[in-house]
Amino acid sequence: MTENAQSNITQILNSFDKFISLIENPYWVKKAKVEEIKTAFKLGVFIEKVISNFATSELDQFNSILRKHWKTNSHFKMYDEEFFELACDKLLELFFKTENISENILDIAIRVYTSLHKQERLKNCLSKLILYSSSVEAMADFVKTFNDPKHLEYVSLLHYWSHLYHTKKSDIVKNSIIDMLKSYKVSSSLHVLIGILSLDEIEEPDPSVQQLILRILLDKMLDRSLLSKEFWLALCKHIDKSLLTNICAKHEDFLTSFLNFIIYSGSLMNKISVGVWTTDSKISFCTEIGYSDILQLLSSLLKCSEKVKTAIFDRLCDAKSESNSEIWDDLIKDMSC
Repeated sequence: MTENAQSNITQILNSFDKFISLIENPYWVKKAKVEEIKTAFKLGVFIEKVISNFATSELDQFNSILRKHWKTNSHFKMYDEEFFELACDKLLELFFKTENISENILDIAIRVYTSLHKQERLKNCLSKLILYSSSVEAMADFVKTFNDPKHLEYVSLLHYWSHLYHTKKSDIVKNSIIDMLKSYKVSSSLHVLIGILSLDEIEEPDPSVQQLILRILLDKMLDRSLLSKEFWLALCKHIDKSLLTNICAKHEDFLTSFLNFIIYSGSLMNKISVGVWTTDSKISFCTEIGYSDILQLLSSLLKCSEKVKTAIFDRLCDAKSESNSEIWDDLIKDMSC
């Protein structure tokens, strides 16, 4: 250990004692003031710097001194350097795991953390938290405060579900997905399932969770009953078009099922004047999806890829040959404008 490190060893040991006291006695968190939270995270930053500044040989020596110091003071719970390398993450985790903590205190803790560390580190921290913590709902309330919060939500939930799936708890994942598709929830939750399917980088051994989501969605897309109305409204009118385009490009089965619904909806429309179509309310279960909606959806998909573009026009041509309706000609014409 260097002379400088030796001269500061007492201060360093005291700092580690203070940090461990914060971690092991979390009662202060519920009533923490702004300055107390700032001081705690600044201490965390100091701890991280101490660990990073030691060379490998010095770190081993310091760990030995630290353990001896704790034993001398009757502290028998030991921590390795990996724990202290991410000291601020451990503090943030403490805030999230504290029951009945006020949203204001959580918000302050997050803002202090983000003032000290980059967004990427925060994303990694929250992903780990949502994987190992039961505080999924608490974290979901706060991801909206960060850049690209929806992406963070998709990645975090994928990690959590992947953990369950690969620990023989796939039924929990399946039931959660099905629950999100219930008529009274689907308008606010479908974007999450679509978002997870749109992720390109899958940090799991295999895309099992994505495949499960896709299978359940494809089954849902076969439903043409009134019970599926909220699902189709959410998919056609509320899901971000870029997400929908991404999904259709990545999953051919999804594109086929989606186009089948488009053709089904178009076949239930009547022409009331030149270029004007209206849905027949006597036979359609979802009159809210009109001609302009179909046109917008198909037009956005045309920007995807040549493969998707070809699939769309082929499907419209098939529909034209199978019926006498002029709607397919109008759609092709309007899409080409």
